[in-house]
Amino acid sequence: MQNLQNLELENKLWSEDNIVIGVDEVGRGPLAGPIVAAAYAATPQMKNEKFKMKNEKIIVDDSKKLSARQREESNKWLIKNCFGYSLGIVGVETINKIGIGKANILAMETAVTQLIPKLNKLGRLAVLTDFFHLPNLKKHGISHQENIVGGDQRSFSIAAASIIAKVYRDNLMTSLSVKFPGYGWERNKGYGTREHLKSLKQNGKTKHHREMFIRNFV
Repeated sequence: MQNLQNLELENKLWSEDNIVIGVDEVGRGPLAGPIVAAAYAATPQMKNEKFKMKNEKIIVDDSKKLSARQREESNKWLIKNCFGYSLGIVGVETINKIGIGKANILAMETAVTQLIPKLNKLGRLAVLTDFFHLPNLKKHGISHQENIVGGDQRSFSIAAASIIAKVYRDNLMTSLSVKFPGYGWERNKGYGTREHLKSLKQNGKTKHHREMFIRNFV
């Protein structure tokens, strides 16, 4: 696991006077719930050795590698130590209309564009994404974009975004499980576990289920 050391991509962009935005999403695969993206702008203080040593217990890595408790702790720390962050949330109704691929891009672009007004006065903006290219960023004045395979394992900023997005979505699905009990969303977060599939067959779909994803099960 990485902590605050993996800043190679950020350091290069910071040295060129860019404000770096990392972007990632969670929730492409579940049968239910929205897709959630986060955009995160770390501050160059992250590369300060004294700062690193002071916060050496904080883990910032691919959110899937962290326990729920580690994600919660890192999420709180990340929000306190940034220029800004934002979320892009695309609900099931839109996913059903445009498909998960377009919804994925829409969520990521929404997260970035909502963050732009907070950062524009700080300097030129550069975006790092986990693999996906965001085609509309130039319309919003962002010309530098890097799409990195395995980005949440290679970039601090992308990993930070993945943690923030996952914590938000996991908490949302846990809240929805109270209103729609029996599907196990508090445990499976909407993914197609045996418990979830069994409940779908017995109880049918809810308004939070993705039509294309569940048509083979109901």
